[in-house]
Amino acid sequence: MPTISGKLLCGAGISTQADHDLAALLPELGPSHPAWIQLRGYDIHGNALALRLRVYEQTAEGGKTALDHAEREVNGTLLPEGSASRFSATVSCHGEYRGIAYYQLRLGQQGQAVSEARRMLCVNGKPVLPISFLPRKMQPLLSSVRAGSIVIDAYDGSGHPVPIGAQLTNLRDAKQTTDALAVGSANDQRIAPQTADSDLLVDIQCPANYQGLVFVRAFVELLDRPLLWPVAHPQLISAYGIYRPKFGRWHWGLDITSQDGVYVPIYPVANGIIESIGWGGGYGWRVVVRHEKEEALRFDVSYYGHMLKFASGLRVGDVVIAGKTMLGKMGKSGEVTGVHVHVDLRDSSKAEAAAARDRYVNPSALLPPRDEAQGD
Repeated sequence: MPTISGKLLCGAGISTQADHDLAALLPELGPSHPAWIQLRGYDIHGNALALRLRVYEQTAEGGKTALDHAEREVNGTLLPEGSASRFSATVSCHGEYRGIAYYQLRLGQQGQAVSEARRMLCVNGKPVLPISFLPRKMQPLLSSVRAGSIVIDAYDGSGHPVPIGAQLTNLRDAKQTTDALAVGSANDQRIAPQTADSDLLVDIQCPANYQGLVFVRAFVELLDRPLLWPVAHPQLISAYGIYRPKFGRWHWGLDITSQDGVYVPIYPVANGIIESIGWGGGYGWRVVVRHEKEEALRFDVSYYGHMLKFASGLRVGDVVIAGKTMLGKMGKSGEVTGVHVHVDLRDSSKAEAAAARDRYVNPSALLPPRDEAQGD
């Protein structure tokens, strides 16, 4: 992932600051995609250091306006929707620190989470006190959605990149994922797990023959579209946010069939816990799944309607896994015109009196392209 690195001289009467154009940081960012800018500062020994991040939006007149919510000592802040070329960032000293401050600016997708820095002493290329990371602790969202990449970078005491390695292990069976071994010649290494497994352990490895301290940081980069489709080989027959004259109401979900035929298995779009099973009026036979709400998802409940029948043994309180735990079979119960599953996502913190567009979340924005759906 592209980064901008630099250093500041901090001290009474001599503090400096640095300005950066964010367009140069991640030019491939889409024109309307929200972005997350992260600032990481550390002293000459690699210890975490609070710096000041201030983000500006360029005006049509050629000036710039500060984003008030970003003027604080933060690890990062969410930019408003819009091209990254509209924004610039200023990094400056903060507090009583005196000396050289190293920093790194990173721009990526919303939902990333940075771990705490760790120190590792290497002697003859071997760690004296090994360190490891649990990705699910860096990004709890891993427990609900597909994993993205695990990004690791490391520095020596002077802030120079160190080519560390990383080994992934699945904690469920203690099996090492040898094909995911990441040993490179620079920092900002990216590991893409073969499975969306939240029970991964990342062990950090010293460079060959390296002597000295290494300061390691890691974070999880989520996929842009982290959910899974509820059926294999899906086909969309009714979109989100359209008016349905036949039923006299708006459609705040997706109606989905499968190329595999009718009465196919239905799975949750994200991990969760069964909240209710039963008859849902116009929804027919319906299952409701409760999820751990995260900012990147904006919903905590998903509904699956019009089922033919429920999965055998499914009970309220059961833990269900996206793409693995069958909820039931696709059907045509309730108010329908044919066999399909209706899926909608809701934010239960919004009162029923709130506008529907505020209570519902468009699944299309979080599901992968249909040619990437499970079953292909």
